[in-house]
Amino acid sequence: MGFDGKYGKVTLEKKPDVSEHEPLFVLRGQDRLAPAAVRLYGQLYLSATGDDEGYRKILHQARLMQLWKPRKIPDR
Repeated sequence: MGFDGKYGKVTLEKKPDVSEHEPLFVLRGQDRLAPAAVRLYGQLYLSATGDDEGYRKILHQARLMQLWKPRKIPDR
């Protein structure tokens, strides 16, 4: 579990050892800005790690977000 300033406590099924006080930042599929942010993160990840498979997984998530409906500019 971690903590997001907007959404509060976030449960992480695959990472249960995350501290409940660890700061997280949640990007949702409805957020019009999220796919671009995730693609940029993917580029930074690839540059830092050279991990092509991990990069492809990140881009896949960005594509899924791009297809999500409805989409809107995020609120605070």
